[in-house]
Amino acid sequence: MYSAIHIKTNKPVLILDRILIREADFAEYVPGIPARLLCLAGVERFVLVNSATSVAAKYKAGDICTLKDHASYFASNPLVGPNVEEWGTRFPDASKFYKKGSAVEIAKKLEEKLGITRVKTLWVPSLKGYQDVVEKKFAREGLAMDLVVDKGISESIVVHHMSRDKIKEMIYIAVVTRTYKDSTTSFVQTCSKLNQLFGSKLKILLK
Repeated sequence: MYSAIHIKTNKPVLILDRILIREADFAEYVPGIPARLLCLAGVERFVLVNSATSVAAKYKAGDICTLKDHASYFASNPLVGPNVEEWGTRFPDASKFYKKGSAVEIAKKLEEKLGITRVKTLWVPSLKGYQDVVEKKFAREGLAMDLVVDKGISESIVVHHMSRDKIKEMIYIAVVTRTYKDSTTSFVQTCSKLNQLFGSKLKILLK
């Protein structure tokens, strides 16, 4: 974990590496613990970043997208079990995940200035098992998805559940590290695009 002070607002900024990420052998509720703690601690803005596999031909390795919606490929959910009403409603509105505060406005700025498009994603337990051509075709044609992601969605669900209008923004940035034709991951283009985004261009997110 890293901490810093935003130059313009003088507010603290936390950068967490892997702490919010669910590994394949973890129970689904596990990533919800630190995510809930951050919400209870008063964190108001979330930027989640994770790799993705493109199942649409128009996206290539190195492309950066923001999520406008997601669908689940499996039944597990971090909100399964007894609900704590003080944290959030039993069934939060699933259409509002990535529309909190000025999230849509920020996404539009990213698209206009950096060419970062908003996409629909399919959430699967592990990308390692999502290599079959038929699976990718199903995501692309049967479900009309653009990308497949395996991490970060559990956290966004928990943050959304905890929001109660207290979370000002939640942005999920998906970085394509593998295309629907590739069996291996490519990091060269990805690192270049991320350096560009988190160099001088990140100020679009932090305004």
